[in-house]
Amino acid sequence: MKKFNKLLAMLMIFVLTFGFSAVSYAEDTDLTTPGSEVEEEVSEDGNRGKGKNNEMRNAWKLEKQLLEQEKDQLEELKDNLEEQLEALEAEIETAKKAGDTALIESLSAELEALKLEKDTYKMDMRNKLALMKQIAKSRYSEEELSQLQEVYKSFNNLKNMRTIPVENVFFKNRDVKFDTPPVIKEGRTLIPVRAITEAMGAAVTWNSEEKLVTIVKDDQTIVFDLLNNITYVNGVEATIDVPAGVMNNRTMVPLRFIAENLGLKVVWDEDAQTIEVDEESTDSEDSI
Repeated sequence: MKKFNKLLAMLMIFVLTFGFSAVSYAEDTDLTTPGSEVEEEVSEDGNRGKGKNNEMRNAWKLEKQLLEQEKDQLEELKDNLEEQLEALEAEIETAKKAGDTALIESLSAELEALKLEKDTYKMDMRNKLALMKQIAKSRYSEEELSQLQEVYKSFNNLKNMRTIPVENVFFKNRDVKFDTPPVIKEGRTLIPVRAITEAMGAAVTWNSEEKLVTIVKDDQTIVFDLLNNITYVNGVEATIDVPAGVMNNRTMVPLRFIAENLGLKVVWDEDAQTIEVDEESTDSEDSI
């Protein structure tokens, strides 16, 4: 009986000891499952990284939109002044015909004051554009800017062609980056097809066998036949000044032609050497 009790006691000790060890091992395993904590940490860092990138991107877009709005307001004020200037000039001509010297002097003084005010608005607009350029350029890494610089050099060495800095091209309310800069060839601007289609919400497809680029937006379909230098709009052959082509392994398409057929507004600022593209049709704009 004593032997049995001794054996039973030893058995209980063994069970308790083994059980405690097993529980401890199981708890340790749950805490150190290979990969679980690392993956969770990487995932959290990745999400934090994406969140940070999204925040930076949203901040960039917000700053760009605010500058665009301020520039538009200045432009509207400038346009109103130009109308007043035209009206004053007409009044001065009438006063000259009437020989009213006093009125001529009064109107001329008012005219000069409005011209100075207009120049102020123009200067403010230039400053806004300069800030917009800085913001656009800041989105490119040093490596991206270096690669673009090499493309600039190769393009600028070609006859009858010059590049436009990527920060000089704005798509209103759109987020666009270029890996190949727009160029001016024979007086017309060519732009990477992928950039403009993505910016304006159009779909683009590439047929490598037939060398066809197809752009579709709403009820408009534009096809560039790069092999035969023919362009079609909704199945009808179209006349085009400068054909689309391949540069730096990117399909470059004429901006003016795309804009006219997709209902876009393109504004070329000769002084600032900038291009602004917006989803708004226009009847008369400077060619570029």
